[in-house]
Amino acid sequence: MRTRYNKLGLATTKPGSILKKHIPVKTNQWEETIPGFLEADTLAHCGNCVAGMFAYSINCVDIATGWSAQRAVWGKGERGVMAAIWSIEESLPFPILGFDCDNGPEFLNWHLYRHLSKRKQPIQFTR
Repeated sequence: MRTRYNKLGLATTKPGSILKKHIPVKTNQWEETIPGFLEADTLAHCGNCVAGMFAYSINCVDIATGWSAQRAVWGKGERGVMAAIWSIEESLPFPILGFDCDNGPEFLNWHLYRHLSKRKQPIQFTR
């Protein structure tokens, strides 16, 4: 039974847009010691086929505390992902200080870039 489920999951991340030049790569993200620096990723709930629309989990984990928050979204559209991140931000017991993600377009988009950078206390947005 164990060898039957030994496969890795299917990758659904496609490279993001030209926005990547505005979002720096962070290599020391595991050294954070204060709460508020999140690592974000998506998990596809698609079975063994990535064709068509299906649900994703948006997963955010605080690096210092291990606090995690998840939200389900239908597809990887910017609006659904943005709504999930707003919901996660409101539920956290601390403010977001940094947001680190992969290069997928669900995160590397102008909606999220503006949400994180155009505020009184900008959130460090890295990939």
